[in-house]
Amino acid sequence: MTAEGILYQLSFIAPCYIEEAAPGQGTGKLPKRRLLALILAAALALLLISCGVVALSEETIREWFLKYEIAQYPLRVDAEEIEFIDVTGDYALVFYSGMGPNLRLYRYETESEIVNVTAFAEGVYAISGGISINHVEADGQHIYFGTVNSSHWNPANDTVLKYAPQCLCVTDGDGNTVELDVTGGGYLCVLDAPLADFQLLGQDGAVCLDHFTYFSQGYTIEERQWEESSQ
Repeated sequence: MTAEGILYQLSFIAPCYIEEAAPGQGTGKLPKRRLLALILAAALALLLISCGVVALSEETIREWFLKYEIAQYPLRVDAEEIEFIDVTGDYALVFYSGMGPNLRLYRYETESEIVNVTAFAEGVYAISGGISINHVEADGQHIYFGTVNSSHWNPANDTVLKYAPQCLCVTDGDGNTVELDVTGGGYLCVLDAPLADFQLLGQDGAVCLDHFTYFSQGYTIEERQWEESSQ
């Protein structure tokens, strides 16, 4: 419920508590506990209105970025070419195929149910390596994003390993591990410390690709830069 809605509800609740009592049925005074609760609720509602704080669901944000991406590139993108949209915290990752496949990370903020894009970073998508790892920093955090596919090429012996990626386990330099569902074809991860290890898991939890194998074969982390949005 929005802050305006809270105040609207209070307009009905308040008279119930402060109504004059009928003769012989008490003083008609508002009990202290109810009065305090009413005051606190009203104060919270006013604070929400003044700050413009409205919680938007991830699904709403995904739908917004779907329309935004198409509006930004009307000649290159349509809804059927959007492979996935991932939302984590203040970041949204969009990958589309078709003419000029592109992976784009957006940084955004919300105000009064409006999404404002503040910056974006272009990323590379996976080809022969089986996974792409793009990295940017913001507010002391490390954001990693990329795509995954169903095969990995080993350039040392020219062999291709095929698999069905299910989960990406990421560990940062502080030893914290997160598990990411990659069945949609991509991932977005926000860490407090730099990436230290990863494992790409397939069906039944089997390791398809790991940190050591990936980097020992010459694949790297792609360092990306934020660009200001002209929204």
